[in-house]
Amino acid sequence: MCIRHFVYVIHSKAIDCYYKGYSQHPENRLAQHNAAQSKFTSRANDKKLVFKEEFPTKNEALTREKVI
Repeated sequence: MCIRHFVYVIHSKAIDCYYKGYSQHPENRLAQHNAAQSKFTSRANDKKLVFKEEFPTKNEALTREKVI
């Protein structure tokens, strides 16, 4: 089984704010954000996934996250 590593960006139109992160499952992470299971998400529940990029290793994904 191959583990996939993603950097993602979500946007909330209600508060005009972007959030970047790392996850092996960005769509599931978006659902968590929209369910207000993090500090950022408690401010709005209209977040959309606007960017995701896959990497072969977690280290590469985290390095990319730092430059976004």
